[in-house]
Amino acid sequence: METDNTNTIEMTTTIKDFLIGCPNFSIDESLINVILVKMGISADTDVAAMDEKQRDLCEAKLYETIAKTTPSRRGSTSDTDNGWSHSDGGHTFTSEDRRNYLALANEIYAKYDMPLVGKKVYRIHSLGVKPCNYSINGTPLPIIDR
Repeated sequence: METDNTNTIEMTTTIKDFLIGCPNFSIDESLINVILVKMGISADTDVAAMDEKQRDLCEAKLYETIAKTTPSRRGSTSDTDNGWSHSDGGHTFTSEDRRNYLALANEIYAKYDMPLVGKKVYRIHSLGVKPCNYSINGTPLPIIDR
């Protein structure tokens, strides 16, 4: 009688674990939970069972949320006493980091022809001031010659 001694271990990665590993720093799990709830996806969903678009859009939403909500300094402690100072840990999130995370999100959104996120620029061009010849009720105003 022949027995098969090979042990196969199936590793499944949940979408929550996948999203936790995307950024290059640690993030709060509650942030991931909020994103998944808003997208209507269970945190225990296997990444392999998801289609690529759904997985990519979760990742893009994570990058967008990180760029919009991460404080500039977090997790740092500092002590000072009579000229002695000590600072420990922490992470500084610069405006360049924000632009990079928004660029990552926009790259994914562009792949699926979705609206891009980030800084919107509104330009206002003045065309001068037009004189008012009539009052609110429509009667002509007197013309004052200077």
